Amino acid sequence: MKQDSFIVTEELIRATEGSFEQRIALVSEALQEHSEAVFGSEVRAHVLATFEDSVLVVTSTGGCHRVRLDESNGVIEFGTAVPVSAKLFAAKDMGAFVKNEATDVVDRFLRGDEEDARRGIQGLIAVVEGKPGPTEDELITAILSTFSEPRPWKRIYESKDDKIKRFVLNELVAIDENTLRPKFRKLHDGSMDSHKVGAFRDLVESDTGDAIERFIRLADSTKGCFEAARSVLGTSTDLDEEIVEVFSFLAEDLTLDLCNIRRMLSGAHTELNRVDCLGKLHDALAESFYAYEVASCFVAKVSNGLRDTAEKV
Repeated sequence: MKQDSFIVTEELIRATEGSFEQRIALVSEALQEHSEAVFGSEVRAHVLATFEDSVLVVTSTGGCHRVRLDESNGVIEFGTAVPVSAKLFAAKDMGAFVKNEATDVVDRFLRGDEEDARRGIQGLIAVVEGKPGPTEDELITAILSTFSEPRPWKRIYESKDDKIKRFVLNELVAIDENTLRPKFRKLHDGSMDSHKVGAFRDLVESDTGDAIERFIRLADSTKGCFEAARSVLGTSTDLDEEIVEVFSFLAEDLTLDLCNIRRMLSGAHTELNRVDCLGKLHDALAESFYAYEVASCFVAKVSNGLRDTAEKV
């Protein structure tokens, strides 16, 4: 970009004298200069907030402290650093932290606490923007942890397994024949020579891409069915009462779960490069796909039944 003008540094300094920004800059500089005396060792200290007689800082060691501040003699003097209770997360745990916070934000929106949810989103943006992207192992771990979560829809699916499968009995054969199946275990469990793993790249990339696409399509279709049925849920229907009850408890959480998985998978194929990680992702999707597909088929069939009844009324 072409620069056509500039501000003389000395004039800029004079213009900002007495401002909060200048005070923060001066306090930060002085704190860094005296960090050993204040904290007991030389550390990098980042000023979070300044107050009339103290400053709140976080150090490069991860500690959060309130430090007494005295400017009565015309110079900045610091007192003892007092630790402030603040929950700290190691970098390896940041993915889990962001995931938990995001879930909490969704819950706030569902409860109608929109202002509180927006504040939560702003906090998450600040964390995500300041955090380097996850490693491939971290990404895989985050996705796998999603599949192992004890979600409400899974408890309902397990407790009403016979009822659900009887309702979609005509579709079960096709689901079973076409479901995803694990096939790359040797690529990611360490049993194959690492030098041979690369030879399977094209196959693994293709099959993992197909598995991701199937999950994304399943998420989109389930969301569409649930949203279409939500407006008629509770109206008179010819469907079995217990079937509708199972649907009412299962459908929304299944949809939220699938949409969350969809979001995670959308960028996974491009972010993963290691063949073992791609194979591990494929097999994780394959091991979980059957239950998701049966539950989604159930949601689609009940949704169609509810809408058909509503159209007759």
